[in-house]
Amino acid sequence: MSVLREDRCLHELFEEQALRTPDAVAVVDPETFLTYRELDLQSSRLAAHLRKCGVRANELVGVYMERRAEYIVACLAALKAGGGYITLELAYPPALLADCISDAEPRIVLTRKRYAERLPEDAEYFAMD
Repeated sequence: MSVLREDRCLHELFEEQALRTPDAVAVVDPETFLTYRELDLQSSRLAAHLRKCGVRANELVGVYMERRAEYIVACLAALKAGGGYITLELAYPPALLADCISDAEPRIVLTRKRYAERLPEDAEYFAMD
């Protein structure tokens, strides 16, 4: 039986699971699946990129994409980079999306190319595809 320690973050618990069961399926969506190893590697690479983009401790990363495997990669990467994340719904009308970004002030928004044009002009973003 494992005991959860309260001093560990979600991404640290995930990394421990990835070490225990690297080949187990972690995420499944209609287009793909990722093992714990693949999810850990992809999120670590993206976390490194986020740090290069200036994401620091306690800063937010916006996530503006479908709820698929890459969404999980993006959220986990934000945590691994030391920040947090805010989900920006694809269904938001432009004014609400702009308000959410203005209020939350994410350092960067992770998205896909086809959604980038919906973002406010001054929003810094990274297209994951």
